[in-house]
Amino acid sequence: IPNSVTEIGRGAFSKCSSLKKISIPDGVTKISEYTFSECSSLIFVKIPFSIIKIGDHAFSGCSLITNIFIPKNANTI
Repeated sequence: IPNSVTEIGRGAFSKCSSLKKISIPDGVTKISEYTFSECSSLIFVKIPFSIIKIGDHAFSGCSLITNIFIPKNANTI
């Protein structure tokens, strides 16, 4: 994901079964609804402190994620 991105759109990576790790760059303020839903191989997610909103079901069906840190400034989850 390029550093110029500020929002990851609805379902952008949905059902991407080969995605294992994602480091969301600083500057992204919103992860939309269903962005990573059903990413069955996703095990690691790094969310930056710039995140303000995480949309509904953004990580639904990602059953391999064992630990995720959500910054305290994320005021809508």
